[in-house]
Amino acid sequence: MNCKKIKPGIAALSLLAISMMACNNQNGDYISSDTTTTTMVTPDTMATTALPADTMMVTPADTVAAQKTTAASTKPAKKYRATLEVVPVTRTAKYNKDRIGVYDYAEVMPMFPGGQSALEDYINNHINYPQNAIDNSKEGRVQMKFTIDENGKIMNVRETGAQLGDGLDKEAVRVISNMPTWKPGTIKGEAVKVNVTLPIVFKIEE
Repeated sequence: MNCKKIKPGIAALSLLAISMMACNNQNGDYISSDTTTTTMVTPDTMATTALPADTMMVTPADTVAAQKTTAASTKPAKKYRATLEVVPVTRTAKYNKDRIGVYDYAEVMPMFPGGQSALEDYINNHINYPQNAIDNSKEGRVQMKFTIDENGKIMNVRETGAQLGDGLDKEAVRVISNMPTWKPGTIKGEAVKVNVTLPIVFKIEE
């Protein structure tokens, strides 16, 4: 029996082409009839193989998801932080104190250890922006007031004015209550109790 070669065509585009050839192998040119020939299409072969014009390339679902994740990760992350506002002290010719002996201001005002810049760093590094405020995109100013006693300890921490809610007011109270000891204020060289006003501004930044 004479054997004829199978012309490459559709079989060359298939991932697996199996041809069974019956051959008398008289000339030694062909494989015997009980042998299976497998043609594998490699990536290199696919790259050089022209696909039909109406062939549609489908991107796997996991690849699409990965592309979306990559696109989302390129967006700038929001920053949730707190800053301080400096409140000027209104001074009068006389130092006034309330019924429990706390002055509204002193000749030398109380000072956070390290000064104003250290105080700002402390607030920024210790404020935990409440999750409820993040979920509701809440920001604003919390007006805080507290007393520094003769030993520099913090006492009577309270908020004044309207509350922001969503945990922002409570967080401001917590951070101020846990501040380290201040250098106390003085009048004529004597340490006194002094009230300090400290507005904390909660901000969301892109």
